Amino acid sequence: MEWTRLCLDETLKRNLSIDICAYVLEWSGKFGLKQSEAAAQRMATKKFEQLAKTEGFMRMDAETLERLLDDDRLSAKNEEAVWEAVAVWRGPEKKEGRGFTGLVEGIRFLLMEEAYLRDRAAGMAPVEDAERMEGIVADCGAAREGCPRHRRRLPLPMQAARAEGAG
Repeated sequence: MEWTRLCLDETLKRNLSIDICAYVLEWSGKFGLKQSEAAAQRMATKKFEQLAKTEGFMRMDAETLERLLDDDRLSAKNEEAVWEAVAVWRGPEKKEGRGFTGLVEGIRFLLMEEAYLRDRAAGMAPVEDAERMEGIVADCGAAREGCPRHRRRLPLPMQAARAEGAG
């Protein structure tokens, strides 16, 4: 049985594509496919905006999406793109029980343009989160720099350059 699991893990890892990445990310860990899970996580963080356009992303469970949003390696052109992907994932038909409120913690609102945050992002939140979003907008307005719970997302080449400069 172990040999079969290892073969499956290796095959999935080698054949991983953006189209199946979200599915692999969601269930590989449940079956002990650690190599596939790690490869899917790397691909998902590196190509987040591509991933967000796949059917697999739209079917992803809230727990998996939350893990992805919490990953400091997640790379996107800006935080607005991350927020919009999460808002599309939720969609108008998804209800409160889908875990949207918890996902808000993974969004780095402080990095958004102030006008976008105030005029657009707040309106994209579910009605039940309107008051919370007003608080986030107010907090970001009061502390545009240095808010410890909003870690900066950098494109991967910038992360590497920063790491080399620190070393």
